[in-house]
Amino acid sequence: MPYHVSARAYLQRARAQLDATTPEGLFYAAFELRAGIQARMQEYLHAQKSIAEHKKDDWRLGKLGRTLENVFQIGDRIAEVAVYDPQAGEFIATLYYTPVTSELQRNGERLGELLHAMQQFRRDDDAWWQSTRDFLERICCQLATACAGTLLAPLLREPDSHEVVMQGEMFEESHREVLQKLRARFEICLRVQYLDELPRVGCNSQCSSDRGFFP
Repeated sequence: MPYHVSARAYLQRARAQLDATTPEGLFYAAFELRAGIQARMQEYLHAQKSIAEHKKDDWRLGKLGRTLENVFQIGDRIAEVAVYDPQAGEFIATLYYTPVTSELQRNGERLGELLHAMQQFRRDDDAWWQSTRDFLERICCQLATACAGTLLAPLLREPDSHEVVMQGEMFEESHREVLQKLRARFEICLRVQYLDELPRVGCNSQCSSDRGFFP
């Protein structure tokens, strides 16, 4: 099976390692989560033509986060874009940009502690194992939320223009159907809101990331 390198692929492999419930799986999951956080931030950066290429491939989460904030300037808020067809009187889709939050970035930096040789032997009943698992589960949920949206940026205005740019991902057939609907409309209206939480999304033990376009 190919080793895919999208943020969602890293997330899926991390989830599988956590589900395996083995001690070594925690360390493998830590790597996949750290790589997934970096990959998600780089996916957002590579979608922006205005950002210098050398800034898009930096491996340091803090620097990637500062670059994103300088461009997007919405902090940890989620951007919700509702697309409305005024002629038909109906909503076509609700799209989300889900950021890699500052807390997730900090947690990602802490994962580095698990990517080195352990300094001491720990028995199977050592509380360290459970606390580490809880920490990784929390990061898995946070990364699942960051991967839940399909917009690669909040709505951005083109420099020296009244035009706005909406960039998204298509990885399911339903997303292509939405794109076809958008192209078929003569006129659409956009309602943009900035949210603290993603609506109607719970984080269960599976940390599912298959939300797609819709709430």
